[in-house]
Amino acid sequence: MPSTSERLRSLVEGLYAATRNGNLSWEVTSDDRTFKTQISNNRIEVNIEPGGNGSDDIRVTVYNSSGVQVDSFVDTYFNRMKPANADFDGYFSLMLSLYESARRNATGADRVLDEIIRSLGTPIVSDDVPF
Repeated sequence: MPSTSERLRSLVEGLYAATRNGNLSWEVTSDDRTFKTQISNNRIEVNIEPGGNGSDDIRVTVYNSSGVQVDSFVDTYFNRMKPANADFDGYFSLMLSLYESARRNATGADRVLDEIIRSLGTPIVSDDVPF
């Protein structure tokens, strides 16, 4: 049986992957630093908040289908654990990327930028370096 830590790590990594792949839609909440999504009948929120050490923490909160909070944790919960996703050196960077992806999805930032770029008639500059 998986431990709580294993479940939470799988949740964070799954949320990140589904968000980046465009399989999750996020919404803005009344707090402009919190974004939410629905999975089945359950709600997930991700937000950024002041941490105890003077830096920000990324919090994920899970609500069941009745709206009852069933779990909540911040990136420091994982302390020195390394995500399975090789692109990240720790859970803070993974959860910050999840937060930023959720924010961009909820606000439609990429859609707005694409619309403006099209109106300007300029091509999107690629980060790919030709070899």
